[in-house]
Amino acid sequence: MSALSGLQLPCREVAALMASEKAHAVFDVRERGEFNACQVSYATSLPRSQIEFRIAQLVPNPRLPIVLYDDGGERAMLAARTLLRLGYSRVYVAQGGLGAWKEAGLPTSSGVNVPSKAFGE
Repeated sequence: MSALSGLQLPCREVAALMASEKAHAVFDVRERGEFNACQVSYATSLPRSQIEFRIAQLVPNPRLPIVLYDDGGERAMLAARTLLRLGYSRVYVAQGGLGAWKEAGLPTSSGVNVPSKAFGE
């Protein structure tokens, strides 16, 4: 069991956060081709390999809640460790990833020109 397992959020809780007025960020940490095939609606692509280079620009506030997901959790857990190491304090992983999201009947999108959320300061 990972030390970060307590940071997992069930998909329905992630969906509730996304539907709320609370500031937050949801990132798909899979590679672009995987993201383009199918993603959580209104999530933003941030491949694991680019986190260190792009996170400060995308999320300047290290206290903003950030939810990460991938297909099943492994890359998202690695990404969460990276964000915690970079000083982000409210980092979560969507439990079960995209598969669990789809199983729950939650909305997905595909393609490159899909809407994403702005994260502000």
